[in-house]
Amino acid sequence: VQTVWNYKKGGERFLNQVTVLPLYDESHELAAFASILKEVDSEDLAIDADAWRRLSAVLETQGPILDTPRREAAQALLGARAAVLRDLCNAKRRTQRDLGHVPSKHKEFADRALAELVRRLLGERPAAPGSEEEGAVWQRVAQILPARIATEVIDGRPPDMSPAAARAIIEETRRNA
Repeated sequence: VQTVWNYKKGGERFLNQVTVLPLYDESHELAAFASILKEVDSEDLAIDADAWRRLSAVLETQGPILDTPRREAAQALLGARAAVLRDLCNAKRRTQRDLGHVPSKHKEFADRALAELVRRLLGERPAAPGSEEEGAVWQRVAQILPARIATEVIDGRPPDMSPAAARAIIEETRRNA
């Protein structure tokens, strides 16, 4: 999943997430690819956009020296940020309802928790939450996120990342929760 700019017929620019899925024939050979475009709420991406741009730059410069699972995990979180944030704050999630969610009023704290996780995956020095309330949200994100990562095809939906990348996220959330 990647977030990219696209243009409507009238020339209006908008953000959308692109998911590319492999399609296999009857003999399980790769036959083609399908792409799914979904418009992204720019409000989701406006939260702390500078921090996320900086993290993208760090990934580009330090990516080659990071171990593959941590790099893959950081790339996955950077690319699917809006969707992950929306999922964390979704009170009406259809699956794993027992996990709960982050209240939408704390969306900004959840976004900062995700950014902090990416920072740590990239090997940067850990930062602390700005308040006790924000710290509680970071803990909530650390509880929900590892359980929501798909490492295999589920109901036709492609995996979010490899099992090794998921383990990197789980280890990092446990270490710093």
